[in-house]
Parts: sequence; C-alpha cells; structure tokens
Amino acid sequence: AEALTTRACRWVRQSDPDADHFCWVHYMDVHHPYLPPAEHQEPFRESPVSDRRATTLRRRMLEEPASLDEDEHQTLIDLYDAEIHFVDAEVSRILETVREHWNGELRTFVTADHGEEFREHGNYSHGTLHDEGIHVPLLVDDDARGDRHEELVGLLDLAPTIAGYAGVPVPDNWYGHDLRHLIQDADWPRDSVIGDWGDVQDAEYFYRDHDWKYIRDGEAEELYDLRVDPRETDDVLEENPSALAPIRERVDEHERVVEQTYRDLGDVHMDEETKDRLALLGYYEE
Repeated sequence: AEALTTRACRWVRQSDPDADHFCWVHYMDVHHPYLPPAEHQEPFRESPVSDRRATTLRRRMLEEPASLDEDEHQTLIDLYDAEIHFVDAEVSRILETVREHWNGELRTFVTADHGEEFREHGNYSHGTLHDEGIHVPLLVDDDARGDRHEELVGLLDLAPTIAGYAGVPVPDNWYGHDLRHLIQDADWPRDSVIGDWGDVQDAEYFYRDHDWKYIRDGEAEELYDLRVDPRETDDVLEENPSALAPIRERVDEHERVVEQTYRDLGDVHMDEETKDRLALLGYYEE
C-alpha cells in the first residue's frame, strides 16, 4: 500500500491541477496473506506478529481451518484489522495530496469487491455468499453533506454514479442505478441485490433484501430470515414457501440474463510473474 500510494501521489503532483482527472487506486493489502507493518499492529496487539508466523497461519487457515485454536484465530483477526488500519492511513495520504494539488470539486469513492470470512460458517478467506462475503463498505463523498443510508445498494451502482458525477453518458447495458438519487433523497428503485459467483455453467447465486437471504448452489438452496437471524445460522427454506416462491423467480430471471449475455472471451494468456501473483492470492491454480 505504501508503494502504491507513493506512486499515485507522484502522478497527482505531476498532473495539471486545473484539469479533470480520474484516479483508481486498487489496494490488495487487506487480503490474505495478512502482513501489516508492525506499527499498524500496535493498536491491536501487545507485540507484533512476524511475517513468517503470519504466512504460516495463512496456510493453515486455508488448508486446515479446524486446526486453529482461539488464540490463533484472534491473531488472524488482529492482523486483518491492522491491514485495514494500514490502508486507511495510506488512503488519507492520497486524499491529503489531492487536496493540496488539485483545484475544483473532489468526489471520493471507497469500496471493496468482497468481504472476508473468519469462521462464521466454518471457513476463512472468501468465496461464501453469506453476508460476511458480500456485505462490503461503500462510501461516497461528494463534499456536500454526511449521511448514512440504510437502503440496499450494489457495486453495480458505483459505475453509473461515477459517470453521473463526471457528466458522461451511461451505456444502455449497465444494470446499476445512480446513487446520487439516494444521496439527494430522491426515489431509490432498488429493493434487493442479486448476484452470482463462479463460471456461468457452474455458478452460485444469491438474493438479498432487508428481510430475506437466499443462496442457490446447483440444486441446493438455503433461505434465512434476516429479521430474526442476521448471522444466517438457521435455514428456514422449508417453513417459508410463500416467501421463497417470488425470490426463486427473481433469481431464475437473473440466471437467464446471465446466460443470455455471456460471451466466451477465449483463453487468457498470462506471463509467469502474473500467474505467481494470482496464485499467491488464491486466484490461480495450475
């Protein structure tokens, strides 16, 4: 994060302060292996964890999650929190540089592509469609006012929002909604979020509104009543056919759209360095 921030700040300082700019900074530090600098572990631990021990714990949490005791489990959580602390400081450094160098209005967006599991449903890392995997932060700062909104939004809503602020047209095939309607207290059209994970031929699907959470993996289905079970521990699929039917219809329609709009882009060719980096993050296997 420190190296990436330095690079981004250098680009900001070299840019025209009066021109329009778009800068996307993609941090990977809040992602296993958790290797935060020692000074960012201080708020969470009496003594820092070495990179060697952190890497060993990372291997065990992926390969033998049940072998970790409570102290090791808490150590992983501490390291994760320290990574957030580290990245938070680096984000602040970028924003300070932007405010010092750029003129005009500043729009800032902060989000993540997934959450992280810490044994809520037995596993670590990510890939689950339970809320610990899909409920992520989304902050939009337009220098206007500070509000917290409880409406459901999705990451699909971010791109049309950025386009709206920038005054550029939104393509017809974008499915998201402009969050400025929500920020400006206008009508908000989204009442649920639907998503999928995996290849089109073997995907898992989820549906979530304020009351219900539904997960489909092949023929297997789960349904949770979030009003009384926000941690999604009690599958009530069989007891709620009236709630299940319309949710199934929504997910079926989403699945049809995914299949109809799918394109096979062919094989992706990567050099060995890229393969090694993706393998380290758990995204690539030979």
